[in-house]
Amino acid sequence: MEMDIDDMFTVSLKNNWLSYETVPYMFLGLLCGVLGIFFCKLNIYFATFRQQRLDNDKLKIVEVVSIALAGAVVGHLSSYSMFSLPKMLQQLFNSCTQESDGLLCSQDSGFPWKLVGTLVAGIVQSFFFSAYSYGCNVPGGLLLPSLVIGGSVGRLVGVLLEAVQNQLITSALHLQCLNEKKCISVASYAVVGAGSFAAAVFKMNITMVVILFELTGAVTYMIPIMLGVFCARFLNDMIVDQSIYEMWLQISSLPYVAPNIEDRLSNPDYAVKTCASVMMPAEEIHVFEDGTLTLADIERAQEVKGYPVLRDGELYGYVTNYSLRKELAVLKEQGVVSFDTVVTFGQTQSGYHSLEHLVTKLNLLQVVNGDTKLLTACQIMDQLILDCIFVCYPGSYKLQGIIYREMV
Repeated sequence: MEMDIDDMFTVSLKNNWLSYETVPYMFLGLLCGVLGIFFCKLNIYFATFRQQRLDNDKLKIVEVVSIALAGAVVGHLSSYSMFSLPKMLQQLFNSCTQESDGLLCSQDSGFPWKLVGTLVAGIVQSFFFSAYSYGCNVPGGLLLPSLVIGGSVGRLVGVLLEAVQNQLITSALHLQCLNEKKCISVASYAVVGAGSFAAAVFKMNITMVVILFELTGAVTYMIPIMLGVFCARFLNDMIVDQSIYEMWLQISSLPYVAPNIEDRLSNPDYAVKTCASVMMPAEEIHVFEDGTLTLADIERAQEVKGYPVLRDGELYGYVTNYSLRKELAVLKEQGVVSFDTVVTFGQTQSGYHSLEHLVTKLNLLQVVNGDTKLLTACQIMDQLILDCIFVCYPGSYKLQGIIYREMV
């Protein structure tokens, strides 16, 4: 469904923001920042649980069916689920008039208890469903859910402030209002909340401000949006300093180019230190000697990020823990191979079970010697997006050590 900018959030002299609202906008930014960080942590917790406990196809199907059923039941019971996400965002960004009779508009003369309850229930529902479902085996994104969750939080804060303003309409704070009883623009808090929550989840600032500006055309509200977004981003930088996508890359053990590469490589020590001075020595590394281990031995091996594979005492390849554990789980489920079978990481041989398809061969690995400067090794890892680099003795492929990205 397309979202018409003109129908979403319009700005006029009658709903311009007031100078004292700077504090509520900043508070909303901090609140959405805390919720956004908690959302990321909760999503990663669910993802880790899913990797550890729901590691076969049958359980994944059960999970998807369960989510669908739970969503259908909650959606049937909750009036908050009657709209699609784009339409819900449109509702959040719309201001209420005296003639409005929508889900998010209240005609109560007193405190809007029903509207507050609807918003709280909607926030809890969308927060936990989105935190769990993102990353499961159903395709879906995070941008619109994040905007809707943040917009709902912002709308809730705006409704509460509007209720307070209605009780203090004769206060000196509201003398500059140009429209009776409309000093507080509830929709503006929804816009600021949407940007703040998304900024905390995605660790974006200028980009999120521009997205909201393009989405709403609210030039007058650029400063409130910036205040909320920067407060949320500040909290993210102080507490986790990662976006949800970076967290996913970490738990998936996938290499990525960190945003602070240049700051890290500008360290003068990197140009002086050698790889041998920072590497994990071969004696401390869990290695697999080709043709000497059974599947049971590999299953019992201590879980680390990955295992160098040696053949005749020299580096032959590298296999990640993730791909290895996944293969072992498949073999155990199929039950066609005895776990007492000896493993080879090369071509299939009689009496051996080959795991060659899991191995990154030597010609695809980056190998340096111990005298190589650490700066060079870091540049190789960053430019080729590698998770580790191997250190071998000069003139041979005898493993001397290994350097992981997080070690430097």
